[in-house]
Amino acid sequence: MAIGKWRKCEDTYPYILIGGFIGNFIGEEYLLEDNPLHRIDR
Repeated sequence: MAIGKWRKCEDTYPYILIGGFIGNFIGEEYLLEDNPLHRIDR
């Protein structure tokens, strides 16, 4: 059971990492254009 879970995590982790990186990049670009002070509010 534990080995199966670890294998699943290993398979999905890179996609989560890439998706988070792309989402963060797009979000930053959009928010900086839309509202420069959003960074401070966050």
